[in-house]
Amino acid sequence: MLFRSAMSEANSPISIRYHGLDFMRAAMMMMGILLHAGVMYMAMPYGDDVAGIVADGRDPYRDIEGYSMAAQRIAWSIHIFRMPAFMLLAGFFGAMMFQKRGAVSFLKNRFNRIVIPLVVFWILIWPIDRFAWDFGANMMLDQGSDLNVWQNLTNAMSLKILPFLGDLAPHTMHLWFIYQLIYFYIITFLLHCALKKICPKTLERGASFISSLGNSKGGWIFLPFAVVCTWLVLSANSTFHFDVSFSWTPPLYIPFAYYQFFLFGWIGYHHLKVI
Repeated sequence: MLFRSAMSEANSPISIRYHGLDFMRAAMMMMGILLHAGVMYMAMPYGDDVAGIVADGRDPYRDIEGYSMAAQRIAWSIHIFRMPAFMLLAGFFGAMMFQKRGAVSFLKNRFNRIVIPLVVFWILIWPIDRFAWDFGANMMLDQGSDLNVWQNLTNAMSLKILPFLGDLAPHTMHLWFIYQLIYFYIITFLLHCALKKICPKTLERGASFISSLGNSKGGWIFLPFAVVCTWLVLSANSTFHFDVSFSWTPPLYIPFAYYQFFLFGWIGYHHLKVI
């Protein structure tokens, strides 16, 4: 209903507000708060192995005495669909912006709204993140058992928490999804422009095929197709879930798993009738 109400205006220069998708994006953000709060009480994967928890750069310092399987199930249930939904929305709105504003405006907007915030907030968040980890390690592992809280706080405030000055190699932190989005926008933009310039008829035929199939009785095929694609990507990971990576060079199966949803969203905008 949301998409069909705007189908006739899909190619209109007038700005359309998809309130349902705005609500969906806000809901995913709120679920993110619940998810990350629940992670503090997850029993897996280390149980009561404090050293294992601290050694894993992805896990926060958790409340070992407050483990809850209910919190763990809720966190995993949200994680299964939350980030794929974000990527789907990013692809959808990216395609809308590209079509309505043009290539140059699209690139400028994505640079101002994605690249610059990533650089600025990475510089700002890194020292805060490192300080929290260092202070948490001292308190959790009792490395300074003869020191009080204030002394541990002051010890954690050192130059090593600044970017590139500490003994920890810089990584994306929880900004990993913004970092990967940059590549998604670049790859999709180049693919779109290349196909449109090199083989425009192929692009038109592909779009026509999707529209024809989607509007026919066989339109249901898109859902199992998406399920199969997701299964193939997830099968590359032994844990069979949507993994994340804070690395600047993550394993390819991780961004590829999310890129398929971004691409579905991008293509979906051009086929609102099919949706």
